Amino acid sequence: MENHIRKKLICAMLAILLVSSHVLSSFSAEAATRKCKILLYSSITGKQIGYCTVDYDSSFIIPVPPKSRFNYSMYNFLGWDKVRGKKDHPSYIPGKPYQITSNLKLYDVAFPLANDTVSIPQHVPSQFSSVIMVGDSRTWHIEIATYQQRRKRRINNVYFVTRTGGGIINCLENISDYQPGKYYPLGPSGELFQLVERLNQPSGKPIAIILNLGVGETDLNKYQLSDISKNAYHSIRILYELADTLKDYNVKLYYASVAPANDVLSSGRMSSRIIYSFNERLYPYISRHYTWLNFYEKMYTSGFAFCPSKDGIHYSRNTSTRLYNFLINGIK
Repeated sequence: MENHIRKKLICAMLAILLVSSHVLSSFSAEAATRKCKILLYSSITGKQIGYCTVDYDSSFIIPVPPKSRFNYSMYNFLGWDKVRGKKDHPSYIPGKPYQITSNLKLYDVAFPLANDTVSIPQHVPSQFSSVIMVGDSRTWHIEIATYQQRRKRRINNVYFVTRTGGGIINCLENISDYQPGKYYPLGPSGELFQLVERLNQPSGKPIAIILNLGVGETDLNKYQLSDISKNAYHSIRILYELADTLKDYNVKLYYASVAPANDVLSSGRMSSRIIYSFNERLYPYISRHYTWLNFYEKMYTSGFAFCPSKDGIHYSRNTSTRLYNFLINGIK
C-alpha cells in the first residue's frame, strides 16, 4: 500500500516538473520575441511626437527629440517622464540606458529658459585654504560668469586654470616632465603645478583641486567613434599620473563628471550616449584618488540652459554660475 502511494506521489511530482518546464520554456520563447512600444509625447501640446519599438527586457537609450518636434528656442530638453508637464527631475535622462520591460507613454521634460535664474557665487568652504578649478572652455565660461556676476570682482582664493578647446589629454600633457621648483611643463599642467607650489600649506588647510575636463575627449568632430574608448583609458592613465605627482602636497582632488551636451543642438558633434559611457568608464578607476562630483545627472535634475548661440555644448551665464556653486557645494 505504501509503495503504491509512493509511486503515485512520484508520478504527480514528475508531471508538475514537466508542466513547469513547458511553461518556463514557453515564457522564455515569448519573452525573446516580445516587443515593447515607447510612445513619445510633447508636454506642451500633448501630441505624440514619436515612438520606438524595442525588444522586451532590453537595454535602450531613449532618443533626444529633433528640432522639428521640440521648441528649443524657449525650452531645454532634459529627458522623459511618465508625468506630463515636468520641468526638471526626469525619470529617463539622455544617454543613459534603461531596461525596458513594458510599454511606455512618456512626455518630454521641458526646462523653460526663463527659469535659468541668477545664482550668487559662493566663497571657498572653510575647510580649504583655496580652490583651483582646472578645465576647458566650459570652465573658462564659469570663470567669466562668476567674474561678471560679482561686478568684475574675482572670488577670494579661487583660481582658474583653463585652456579653451582642450581636454584631459592636452590640458594635462607632459606631467612627467615636472620638476618641483625647477621645470614646469608648458600649458595648464605647468600653471597648475606653480599654483600648487605657491599656495601649498603643509601643516595648514588643504587646497581643493577640481578637474572639470573630458568633453573634448568625446568630440566627434575630432575623434572617430572607435577612438573614444582609447581616450577614456588614456585619460585614466593621465589622471593617475597627476594624482601621483601631487601626492606630496596638501591637496584634495575632485573630478567633475563630463556634463551634458545636446545631440541635436550640437549637430551631431556631441553624443549623450558617448558622454554617459565615457563617465561610466572613468568612475570605477579614478574614484580611488578623486572624489567624484556627478555633474551629469545633477544638471538634468536641476535644469540648465545653453549659451545664446545654442551650440549644445557651452552653457549660459546663469547656468555657468550655478555650476560653479554646485562644484563648491560638492566639496563641502
